Amino acid sequence: MSTIQFLMKEELKYTYILFLLGLVGYVIKYGLNVFLARNLEVHLYGDFSVAIKFLNILISLILFGTNVSSQRFLSNYLRTDATEVAKHYIAWNLKLIWITSLLCIFIAFFSNSMILLLDYLGIHDYDDYHLAVFIFWIAPIAAFVKLISNYFLSAEQVYFSVAISSIFSYFIQFVIFAIAVLFLGTTLDNVSLTIGLFVSFLILAILSTLTLNENILFMMRGAIKQLKKIDVYHKEWLPKSASFISTAMIFLIISIIDLIIVEVFATSEKEVGHYAAALSITGVLWLPNNLYQAVKPHMVSLLKTPEGSRLLQHKLDTTNIAVASIFIVLTSIIIYFSSSLLSHFGPSYDAAQNCVIILSVGICLSSLINFSNILLLYKGYERFNFRLNIAELLALCLFVPPATIYFGISGTAMATIIIIIIRNGISTYLVRKYIHIRSFLFL
Repeated sequence: MSTIQFLMKEELKYTYILFLLGLVGYVIKYGLNVFLARNLEVHLYGDFSVAIKFLNILISLILFGTNVSSQRFLSNYLRTDATEVAKHYIAWNLKLIWITSLLCIFIAFFSNSMILLLDYLGIHDYDDYHLAVFIFWIAPIAAFVKLISNYFLSAEQVYFSVAISSIFSYFIQFVIFAIAVLFLGTTLDNVSLTIGLFVSFLILAILSTLTLNENILFMMRGAIKQLKKIDVYHKEWLPKSASFISTAMIFLIISIIDLIIVEVFATSEKEVGHYAAALSITGVLWLPNNLYQAVKPHMVSLLKTPEGSRLLQHKLDTTNIAVASIFIVLTSIIIYFSSSLLSHFGPSYDAAQNCVIILSVGICLSSLINFSNILLLYKGYERFNFRLNIAELLALCLFVPPATIYFGISGTAMATIIIIIIRNGISTYLVRKYIHIRSFLFL
């Protein structure tokens, strides 16, 4: 067996393990969503889904692009045994998110003080506010969990990173909400949902820190002692992270905007819950993308040389074959069992069946060429991603609202998917032209 064949075999084994971990996480997440849908009114379940999307945006803001830059800088420092530089980077990273977390807590305190005041004056009832308003309290601790997950990835502990971000996160939330409803008799509302999420992320933060790589944990202890000496305005790390945050923010807004548009333009509040259920079911189709996590830590170094690019191409070809086969199987299963899957959420959710089918086919097609965006980012072509994201966001804002008004959530799904496929197709073309790598098989 040649070296390349051996590497491809190992890569294939690695990718399938990652997929299985992601699948376990999805099953738990699906169970969590079904449980919440069964114990919340349809429109409140929709509000919860919007709030979770908003939480992801706040996490990205608090991390300020370091969720990407840590994989670019820290992973390289760890691989080259640049311990002192890695320690300085971690110290800078911790100081940065400490500052952004304090700002988030201040906003949470101020906004909730105003809410309590308006409730006291009888102007607006406390329980009538959207759950997203209370998410500011959760964002700092959730951002820390995301930071630790990225450190696992930088240390090439990919399995731990996937387990923290999916399996443990959803499992702990499921257990906490189940205990609250089944054993404590709690009625789920904004307050109980906020407390449940906060406690779950707190437990996850403690658990992830205790299981962190011993070397990184040692560097974090040393980094904490250096916090006062570290200048947050680092000439290399801060500008690069800032360039990542702009792209990441637009991407996150794109990921939530379809649900926001449904909430604003749909004829019924129930349609938000129906669309959220469709997103929950088709969420399994994002799992195959986890298989690329094994490639990410090596990308920066491999893209530097022609030989490295050829090796990266072999890694991608192997991973892409696995990804394509999984996509075909999952999409077929979802389409065939769409009605049965929706019935788990409740009798009224069957109205989202066409939406599920459209999203399934669309996500499958767009995801097959989605990795081109990662290649552009890691090669340093952030400007291409930024411009494409801006164009995609503008297109979504222009075409999805009328599609929602005239065709309901099926129109939302169709318009969104068409725009995403066109955007990813352009990215694939740019990767072939400037990086000379096939991001997906023959494309």
